[in-house]
Amino acid sequence: MNKADLRTVRPRGFSLLETLVAISILALTVTVIYQAQAHSLRNLGQSLAHQRAVLHAQSLLAELTGPLAPRQNMSGDTSDGYHWELVITPTDLPPPRIEQDPVPMQRLDLTLNWHEGGKPRELKLTTLAQP
Repeated sequence: MNKADLRTVRPRGFSLLETLVAISILALTVTVIYQAQAHSLRNLGQSLAHQRAVLHAQSLLAELTGPLAPRQNMSGDTSDGYHWELVITPTDLPPPRIEQDPVPMQRLDLTLNWHEGGKPRELKLTTLAQP
């Protein structure tokens, strides 16, 4: 080997600094992806709890607006930790025509409470029903 051959020979592969920079970038990227995934799972859990609360509230309102429904304020608990309270307020709707009497109705305000992640949550639904 002569001196000209030694000058043209370059080392192959990556230097230690390049390898450390690549591993650091990879570690930061993986950390951001894990955090985004954890945030998505937390949001999914909150969404499922809210959806379950809406279904409970709609079911309760359907039961409490039927022909055999009680006509007083009520409260109770569901089997999976939701507390509900129903407030019934008599109200009159304006008549559809001037010559008719007002339509007697009841306003039903349903409040559903639950705890999720140590925080209290609340859902309110309102509907009208004939007595």
